[in-house]
Amino acid sequence: MDPLANPVVVVFAAVVPLLVSIFKQSGFSETQNRFIALGVYAAVGVVGALAVSGTPDPATIVTWIASVTLIGRVAYDMFWKSLGGAGEDSIEARLTAATSVIRG
Repeated sequence: MDPLANPVVVVFAAVVPLLVSIFKQSGFSETQNRFIALGVYAAVGVVGALAVSGTPDPATIVTWIASVTLIGRVAYDMFWKSLGGAGEDSIEARLTAATSVIRG
């Protein structure tokens, strides 16, 4: 199944940046947090491929990871990054700060 053909997958992938924010740590460097984000997107893509295909082939897994990452990144840039109003931290930044175990 093509992940982009299912609206539930698209909506869920658009919410994944908030999940990424929970795992990111304010005490980590930007590079470390990018690897965390990549890992979360990869995990969500693999789980999605397994949920739909049972035993997916590598091409299906790569398609799911790429689709979830693309949708999540676009949703982050267009919506989550700027949500929170002028002069305030975005909801993404506040969520990261509130859930960080390692603080900077």
